[in-house]
Amino acid sequence: MAVELVMPRLGWTMQEGTLVEWLKRDGDRVEVGEIVFTVETEKALNEVEALDSGILRIPPDSPPPGATVRVGTLLAYLVAPGEGVPVAGGTRKVDATGVAAAMSAQNSVPLQTSVRPAGAEGPTISPRARRMAEEQGVDWRSLKGSGRGGRIVERDVEEAAALKQGSAPMASWRFTGVHHVGLTVRDIERSVAFYRDTLGMELLRRRETDADYIGQQTGYPGVRLAAASFRPTPDSPQSLEVVQYLTHAAAASDPATNRSGNSHLCLTVDDIGAAYRALQAEGVRFRSAPVAITSGPNQGGYVVYLFDPDGYTIELFQRP
Repeated sequence: MAVELVMPRLGWTMQEGTLVEWLKRDGDRVEVGEIVFTVETEKALNEVEALDSGILRIPPDSPPPGATVRVGTLLAYLVAPGEGVPVAGGTRKVDATGVAAAMSAQNSVPLQTSVRPAGAEGPTISPRARRMAEEQGVDWRSLKGSGRGGRIVERDVEEAAALKQGSAPMASWRFTGVHHVGLTVRDIERSVAFYRDTLGMELLRRRETDADYIGQQTGYPGVRLAAASFRPTPDSPQSLEVVQYLTHAAAASDPATNRSGNSHLCLTVDDIGAAYRALQAEGVRFRSAPVAITSGPNQGGYVVYLFDPDGYTIELFQRP
């Protein structure tokens, strides 16, 4: 059975309202809770939610947007798929008091909730989004809406609430720098030979440990590790650490760069061609010869991938 959509009574003294715009078009599917049209009264601009689902059918003789009509004036119908539009004898009125009361009873925020004072500047917000903003403690007046006409909708409030929650801890702490990059290797001696002797990095320290805190940190109680730290360049504030699990070792994984969870180390060089030729002579495996960067912020530079003994990708980068 067709459901009539009428100009609702948004306050007990309201006698008429202006149909501002339809937010759904004739023939659109409407779900419960969706905003169907907006109405402006003397006090506010209101968005009217659907309390039923169906196909919106706007009769040809319905008041056009911008028209000021009496409360109870028939505006449109919600009909079932395949159902015809009732034949009405022209624009007419029905009792809207009961309709408004029913709408208020079915929504925790009644239809007369103002989303923007009439004549005032600022964004509009759907009733559901406003209710969510109040529950989440979000100041919706400062948000930029992503809905039609810049209207603030639920997803805008959800994103603002998530940012608010995520930013709270940042007020009491901050990152101060990058200390080191770590790689898990299969053979510590082989890796020391590669990074120190082949690549020429400075070996800073080596150690073996089974300290209790290491087991807590890694999640493997009783684990024993061998580690070596390198300084990539003489003035580098960061170090590279390679670690071998002497106990609790697992099978090697595929370190290919197209697999999620994998990473690569990028090192800058002053002459990528000379580095490529020298390392290739040492038996280092490369993905390709140096490649010219032809676009983007590093246009004019060169890059190349090489692989360490465990297959980790190391990128050599020569600045433009």
